[in-house]
Amino acid sequence: MIYYDFMNFVLFLLSLGCGGRIGKSEVIFTQAPQEGETLDVWIVPLRWEGNEHTVAYRLGVDGKWSEWMEKEQDTLYLGDGYHTVSLVGKNLMNEPSDTEKISFWVDAIKGPALWISPRYAVLTVDSIFRIKIKLQEIKGAVNFRILLSWDERVLTVESVSPLWENLVYLTSSTPGTLEINAGLLEGTIETDTSLFLLSFNVLTLLPDTLSLEGSEIKDEENEEIPVSLYECIIGGGK
Repeated sequence: MIYYDFMNFVLFLLSLGCGGRIGKSEVIFTQAPQEGETLDVWIVPLRWEGNEHTVAYRLGVDGKWSEWMEKEQDTLYLGDGYHTVSLVGKNLMNEPSDTEKISFWVDAIKGPALWISPRYAVLTVDSIFRIKIKLQEIKGAVNFRILLSWDERVLTVESVSPLWENLVYLTSSTPGTLEINAGLLEGTIETDTSLFLLSFNVLTLLPDTLSLEGSEIKDEENEEIPVSLYECIIGGGK
């Protein structure tokens, strides 16, 4: 800490010796959603820049801040709902800029839908990764055939837990796949809800996708209900 403060002091003296001054950092977003905008996509690219006094940036997403960084772009993977993105810079003396903020909505899941929450994840090796299988805007659902597939080098199934009453199910799993055949003992599902909590062991940190391709939902007449399927992107690990 002493060395760090000393170097800042040296930089300050050098700037004065060169006839310059360390001014206040100023930052702006150059690519971002508009304030109050509703997006129908969940992958949101951002770009920003600072003035000549800015040496580093921090990006905040819904109150969670990054470390200081020099890069001037990032990509966000956001769930449906209301989000606030903030940006702050600093100068050589570690004096912060005013904070730039943008708030907007994401409405990317179009029902009727079967989807995985979260839709994006960064994993930690030798840990447990959990997802929920969810329904949105589906009416009259009774029977479910849920097919999950992924790179067998990345995950293995740890457990399957139901999250809805009166749900009976059978599972079968092979490396890289999980099939859940489920049905209601009585009634139908008429609301947005979570069906299952799935736990996986993390084996390696490779980019991957948890896919629901081939999954089906049927009504009381055993007729298939058309649904959109939304996967989970795994962005490697840390």
